[in-house]
Amino acid sequence: MYHYNFTNDLRISNLDSTLKVAAHAFLTDTVPSPTVDKSKNNNFMTVGFYFNLKAKGICAKLAESGNIKKVVLNFIKKFQFPNVRTPSDYENTISDGIKLAPMREIVKFLNALSLIDKNEAYLTKEEIQYFIFFNESIAKKENPNILEAISQLINYRKTKQLPQNINTNENEHFWNQPERQIREMIKTLKYTGCFLDVDENTIKLDVKNISRDSKADLFEIINFDSYWTGKTVEDWQKYMDEGLEIENNEINIIKTSTPSTQTPTQIIFYGVPGCGKSHSIKKELAAKGITDLKEQTKRVVFHPEYTNADFVGQILPQSSDGGKTISYPFVPGPFTQILAKAYTHQNTHYALIIEEINRGNAAAIFGELFQLLDRLDEDETESSNEKSYEKGWSSYPINNDNINKTIQEAYEKFKTDSKFKPFIDKEKFDTYKLNIGIRLPPNLSIFATMNTSDQNVFKLDNAFKRRWKLKLIPNKFKEEQEEINQKDSVVEGFDFTWNNFREAVNSIIIDPDNSIDISSFADRQIGCWFTKAIKKDEKYIIEKEVFVHKVLEYLWDDVCNGDIGIFFNENYKSFAELVEDITERGITDIFSEILKGKLQENITTTKAKTRSENTDLDLCGFEKNTKLFTKDKSTYCIYKGNKKVLLSGDEDSENNYVSLRDATEKISPQNKEICYEYWFVDEKSIRNIFLEKNQKNKPE
Repeated sequence: MYHYNFTNDLRISNLDSTLKVAAHAFLTDTVPSPTVDKSKNNNFMTVGFYFNLKAKGICAKLAESGNIKKVVLNFIKKFQFPNVRTPSDYENTISDGIKLAPMREIVKFLNALSLIDKNEAYLTKEEIQYFIFFNESIAKKENPNILEAISQLINYRKTKQLPQNINTNENEHFWNQPERQIREMIKTLKYTGCFLDVDENTIKLDVKNISRDSKADLFEIINFDSYWTGKTVEDWQKYMDEGLEIENNEINIIKTSTPSTQTPTQIIFYGVPGCGKSHSIKKELAAKGITDLKEQTKRVVFHPEYTNADFVGQILPQSSDGGKTISYPFVPGPFTQILAKAYTHQNTHYALIIEEINRGNAAAIFGELFQLLDRLDEDETESSNEKSYEKGWSSYPINNDNINKTIQEAYEKFKTDSKFKPFIDKEKFDTYKLNIGIRLPPNLSIFATMNTSDQNVFKLDNAFKRRWKLKLIPNKFKEEQEEINQKDSVVEGFDFTWNNFREAVNSIIIDPDNSIDISSFADRQIGCWFTKAIKKDEKYIIEKEVFVHKVLEYLWDDVCNGDIGIFFNENYKSFAELVEDITERGITDIFSEILKGKLQENITTTKAKTRSENTDLDLCGFEKNTKLFTKDKSTYCIYKGNKKVLLSGDEDSENNYVSLRDATEKISPQNKEICYEYWFVDEKSIRNIFLEKNQKNKPE
């Protein structure tokens, strides 16, 4: 028997920020409970176990200090089966007789292959599964013979015959989603910088580009042969911390360094309405390790009436003693509030988010704060009152008594809070108490959004824009499930999808050859997420009420600009008349001839693509009983010939054979139109297999 259980998501893409934030939470006892934040609790507990942060020992302290690579290398070297992730996992692997450090063995395999032939220094997921996890000579021996296994592997690549010591009996394999979990191990190895993806199915040792330090790291992994033999969680945690030390220079890092997650970002995301600017900010926040939005962010919306006093703060009257006493305290605005948090918690990243930055007079709102937007670059330092400031701090300070006082009060409160460890540079903070000047610290980022269709409300001058990174968000869907659901959602009450309609409208807006000249309105195109689809009866739809009052109203008022014949039947005298026709009479023939023509083109193209794909299955040349898997390997169907499949779990009867499209609809109704991109064989979609086969068979 072979029982394995790993994780499907170690958050490798954001590993630096994830481990640093999680380590700080464990060390300060601030991990949220499942009732407060279930998602964050699950994430912290997962990485807390695998990287030994829960022990609050050396691994946690190294991670909090920003020395993530040392923690990851330790994990690669020591993680093994059996382990104490759960009692049942431990008991099952002990009963199986498994003793396997999988990532360590992968490194040893790749290194041995590189010594034999650099061109052979790769492993596929299938080879990892068979020759490491289900190889009795590797998985169940404390000191396995790697060279013998390598010899068998090379022979397998020539003959496609597996040796007898490899268990191929699936009834003895107890492993949920092995492909995904091996993928996470491969991603972890890639994090070290020593390995490359040949393709999505293969990892290779990057022999040519490994640095001297990385070679030393690999050497340490290859020559580590110890195994954990304990029985308790405490034994495991002690084993994972063994051999690690915090050196003097790493202690200094804890106190004074600016790790990668503390490097500030100042960026304005711009694009057409609904293109995904706010979603892009969410991704940036995650990359910075900002997970508690309530505590770590302040969000403001600029508008024509918004002022510097609203932004920074202002002195307001306050009554006490039943109105007998009137005082005039400074009430901090969102900028000052988030700045005070950043100063007093310098080990945590914070963000100020400005929505619609160009709808207010940004230069007037920022006022003298404009000077703080200049930040020190790498290797730049700035001195003030015998104190030095490095990368990420504002290049120049400003004086503001009210902001200083707010920071002082926040710091005094922070010092008395026993939950936090004040890693703050007290000497540098004392400088601000003397009101020598305030600066933006490295752990404070500023994100803003700007609709291109609104850019004439208040124009951002060049001096202001130069202090920001500008990023245009493209108005197109990505190949992600959430985006596909939105793209293919049906507009309720109409016979077209959201993407059919959006593309038809946008093609008219940007076409310079249109008889009606609105090409100057290119920035008024409809974004992918202008309105959001909802799930209803297992399908994604754009609700009719939302479509009419949000989308059509936008076209009528903001794009048509008085000439409704661009998009609508010219017989309509008012938008109210159009709404009444749709909502009360169910009339859908409301569009102009040009828009109806564009819609028909898009619908015809989509249907033609679907029809052509319905011929793909038999032309792929699959043998009968070939298994076709969904991309996430959660289920499968069996090809029975004549374009028919049998869905997993169904009785093998002619009455149960259905088309691949029908099988897709049973599992995922929203994907039935793209069913040939939904099913996979050997990591390739059927659509791609068909295209490759078609290309090979083309006459030269």
